[in-house]
Amino acid sequence: MATIIRLEPTTNGVDWTYGGYLLIIGIIDYGLTMVMFTCVLIILTAFFVYKMKRLKSIMIPSTFKLQVMLFKTLVVQTVLILITIAFPVLVIDFMLVAKFQNGSFYAQIAIFPLCIHALADTTTILYFIRPYRKYVVQMFKKVVHVENQVNGQQ
Repeated sequence: MATIIRLEPTTNGVDWTYGGYLLIIGIIDYGLTMVMFTCVLIILTAFFVYKMKRLKSIMIPSTFKLQVMLFKTLVVQTVLILITIAFPVLVIDFMLVAKFQNGSFYAQIAIFPLCIHALADTTTILYFIRPYRKYVVQMFKKVVHVENQVNGQQ
């Protein structure tokens, strides 16, 4: 194994003699999926905007605002998926195909956005959806108030 790692340092010892074609097919498949996903998202966005313009006169203003908030959140979360999940996978695949010297090091760095996806997703929900944000702030104030009473502070 040490010989393989010494001869092929870019893949942490994985022998890509027979797997290179499979990797390239996977990259093409993943790329086509992302392009189709983006096209479908654009079409659905246009459809949503069209429907909301028609329903604006019928809907209660607060319901309309909530629908718009939820839609904005959905769009931002979709972009987050592309940034925090799709981009790292493409970087890792590119490093394997291009066989960069120490490519595995850069691939490990590219994994970092995967780790922050859940935090970014939750933050997006709390930022864009006002009722959720108000509720969380209210709960935080209650916890701080109870903690201050326990510590003898007012």
